[in-house]
Amino acid sequence: MNCVITIDRNFAWRRDPDQLNLIRIPQDMTATLGKEASLQLHAFSYASQDAYAAVIFLRACVNELVSSQLLLAKSKIAPLKRSTIPRLELLEGLIARTLMSQIKEALNMHNVITYFWSDSTTALAWIRRDLNWNTFVRNSGRNPQVF
Repeated sequence: MNCVITIDRNFAWRRDPDQLNLIRIPQDMTATLGKEASLQLHAFSYASQDAYAAVIFLRACVNELVSSQLLLAKSKIAPLKRSTIPRLELLEGLIARTLMSQIKEALNMHNVITYFWSDSTTALAWIRRDLNWNTFVRNSGRNPQVF
């Protein structure tokens, strides 16, 4: 029996820890969707002076019902040697790209529509640039145009 947690029950386990036994996490997100499901993968990434991170969500649309599920997340602490925000934002994009590749490979979702979301216009400009890369961009991105 699968239990869908609604807003009313989100924190019921705080009052009654036995509620945790009712929660079931599906092992295969795509098995119950069927062929008519429209799937998308979304990567969200963010960087600050202290850390950078990325998360991958699966968005499924079946008969106009939309659901999303967190698939994978990763965060890293920024290097001790202070770096500029644009450099950290490039690393955030790299983490998102790496996680997305892992998810697509593990779940055999190579043909699923993919979106990358970031608030970094600088990193986006670096990724789109056709000119020679500086050493940091070239080494950290390992060909950033693969994004």
